[in-house]
Amino acid sequence: MIAILICYFLIVSVITFFVYGIDKLKAKKSWRRISESTLLWLAFMGGSLGAWAGMKVWRHKTLHKKFRYGVPAFLILHIGLLGFCWYTTLSASERSVSNELLQEKIDSLLSMNEVEVGVAVCHDGKMVCQANADKAFPLMSVFKLHQAIVVLDSMKRDSVSLDSTVLVTKEMLRPNTYSPLRDAHPDGNIRLTIEDLLRYSLLQSDNNACDILFSLFGGTAHVQSKMRKLGLNRTQIRWTEDEMHIDEARSTENFSTPEDAVRLVEVAYKNEWLKETLTHCVTGQNRLPALLPRGGGVLIGHKTGTWGTMPDGTVNGINDIGFVILPDGRHYSIAVFCTRSTLSFEDTESLIAKISQMVYDYISNGKA
Repeated sequence: MIAILICYFLIVSVITFFVYGIDKLKAKKSWRRISESTLLWLAFMGGSLGAWAGMKVWRHKTLHKKFRYGVPAFLILHIGLLGFCWYTTLSASERSVSNELLQEKIDSLLSMNEVEVGVAVCHDGKMVCQANADKAFPLMSVFKLHQAIVVLDSMKRDSVSLDSTVLVTKEMLRPNTYSPLRDAHPDGNIRLTIEDLLRYSLLQSDNNACDILFSLFGGTAHVQSKMRKLGLNRTQIRWTEDEMHIDEARSTENFSTPEDAVRLVEVAYKNEWLKETLTHCVTGQNRLPALLPRGGGVLIGHKTGTWGTMPDGTVNGINDIGFVILPDGRHYSIAVFCTRSTLSFEDTESLIAKISQMVYDYISNGKA
């Protein structure tokens, strides 16, 4: 980019230099002149160096204030533009080196553990590091964030308020599933706002709240349709929580790639209600947030997904995706998916925490 800009400035400056010489000759011969607006326009459009040189060599327009001050101002502007382009090119190069170091650290960490891991990190609109970022991983309860984005979008379109209430009957509160909502209100027959249901689903990963929201807002098909509209073509939302509990094999059929997941987080980050709400997530505190600084302007919003230990001892799914807001206001999005882990549940969570810490250290230190 900077090389192209330099070539452009040089070509326009050469042309401008000779145009100023031609106008000087016309002045001497009393011929029809080139307008001052044209001469200044050539200087502004990249020929400032040629205009300045023409004024000096041809001794032309040196007494006119608009040229004496205007042409040097254009020259300073163009030099500043070149300097800015050089700086951003240098910064991109430095980021590339830093990102390579981060990638090496993460690759080294993953090579020491028998677990399938997918990682994607997006910062400033660019992928900072990745591992199996285009591979599909089971979402588990992470898909409740996908649902929440669609619910909020539907509510906005239909002018439905978060304060709108829903009658939750005892029949809606299915047993034998994880549900703090049911535990708090075992007899049901209570009225909850849609905001209450979203908070139960997102912050406590409540399965009954999730399925109630599916019944109110078009089911999994509606969520899947929205994912396609968002361009998340490697994401599939097919089954509700209850349907997955009926047949556990279905759990792998709600899936996403880490790359799709961080793109989804970027969508969530733009929604002020989601952005604030996700920072209060109570699940997965030993995952993405575990090793990050507490307070000091650092905020993390995230959504977890879990499918526990299998009969053969492997951990089949431990996930966490979210965003981290740095004290200077910058943020990045991160997704870490783990499946078929031979590590213990706790050690698999610790692996996610270590990856999260590596990413934070690089980006917060301005190395990415």
